[in-house]
Amino acid sequence: LAGDDEANKHPIDPEYDPLSLAKKCVADGKKVPQIYVACGENDFLYEANKEFVKQLEALGLKPTVDFVPGYTHEWRFWNLEVEKFLDWIVRSDDFAGSRRQV
Repeated sequence: LAGDDEANKHPIDPEYDPLSLAKKCVADGKKVPQIYVACGENDFLYEANKEFVKQLEALGLKPTVDFVPGYTHEWRFWNLEVEKFLDWIVRSDDFAGSRRQV
């Protein structure tokens, strides 16, 4: 997430890299959308996510962060996290403010 992967085997095109996009918005004086970062603390991407958050904060941004102990890169984690994200995200559709039914 924070630029290239740890081994630099798969560089991310800056056009699609969230950190590059955030840096460009800040440099251009544009508003950066709110950012939500979630990762299990046992996930192989945990360190990359922590670095991503650190770099966002260095830009003066305040991402919403949810690092959860006991989870890896797995559906069990995302089943929990999707609900949290949907409660967090700004809604402007016809269902804004209503309780979702699962």
